[in-house]
Amino acid sequence: MKTCEVVENDVKCENKHRSKGMCEKHYRRSWKHGDPLKVMAVYEKREHEAWCPTCKAWLPKSEFSQSSARPNGLQARCKSCHSDAWLAQRFNLTREQWNQMLADQGGGCAICGSTEPYGRGSWHVDHDHKCCPESGKSCGECVRSLLCQGCNRGMGYFSDDPDRLLAAAAYLLSDSNIQTPTTREVPAV
Repeated sequence: MKTCEVVENDVKCENKHRSKGMCEKHYRRSWKHGDPLKVMAVYEKREHEAWCPTCKAWLPKSEFSQSSARPNGLQARCKSCHSDAWLAQRFNLTREQWNQMLADQGGGCAICGSTEPYGRGSWHVDHDHKCCPESGKSCGECVRSLLCQGCNRGMGYFSDDPDRLLAAAAYLLSDSNIQTPTTREVPAV
């Protein structure tokens, strides 16, 4: 049987191997605290903070989203790390690439130029849905830009179809769609 390779207080751990050369206890410590020997026995002193294993730091609880599935009621990772992981998984983007896109767009929506994302309070990553339809994720090559909620929804409502968008623009620009109220005689009093 393979055993844990961690040496603690000059004594080699003899617990059953779980992963990466460590037993369950040391593996969990390594994942949670970044060090298989680190023990955080002062949880009661951290009542207003939570540990982010990705940042490897204690952060205010306000930096974590709610989760009813977890014992402490918070997501496992902070909002920033969760967002970064989502960008990587869904759009194949790093936070640095995302920041560069926003900077290249002048800090605003690529369509209307608004500097407020509105809605969920975050910019929407626009990508060509025809590129990667099966996976529901972007390969990263089809990412176009960052949009505010209104422009992103508009693109979605028009199914990313340029012909429909041009027809809508032509409709808005034409005089034939403007209806003026009819004038009528107002009786004298």
